[in-house]
Amino acid sequence: MIINLTRKYLHFFNFLLWLNMSNSFASNCTIENDVIQGDCPKSKSTLIVKSSITEVGVIGGAIIYNAGNLDLRGISNGDITVYEGGNLSVSGHVNATVINDGGTVDIKGHVKFLQGNSGNSSVEGFADHATGRINLKKGSIVNGIMN
Repeated sequence: MIINLTRKYLHFFNFLLWLNMSNSFASNCTIENDVIQGDCPKSKSTLIVKSSITEVGVIGGAIIYNAGNLDLRGISNGDITVYEGGNLSVSGHVNATVINDGGTVDIKGHVKFLQGNSGNSSVEGFADHATGRINLKKGSIVNGIMN
């Protein structure tokens, strides 16, 4: 049982380790209980995604359109909406809602809320709350329940 849990959560703990050691955060920056404190880098504004973007910093949210692809390895402090033909991969942390309105959403990190209105949404990591059409992969934790 312990070995299985270790494998299931290894990607999440690797992300936490990356956050702790990342040079992209100032030395006086801390993130605890979803609260950012200290001398942290300023959050980018809401990203408008129409091509491929990999983001490792802090963003204020995103809107992903057809042919847009966002690989979020950092933190989003605002909502992310994925429209038809858009793609979102989260291995970082979303302190807000991810709304899938026809795209493809893959959660390997952590999101506060996932709303799967349409399209393909899957959770392999953690979602505090989730509603709609969502594929729950083995080992994911959604609505407080391990799958």
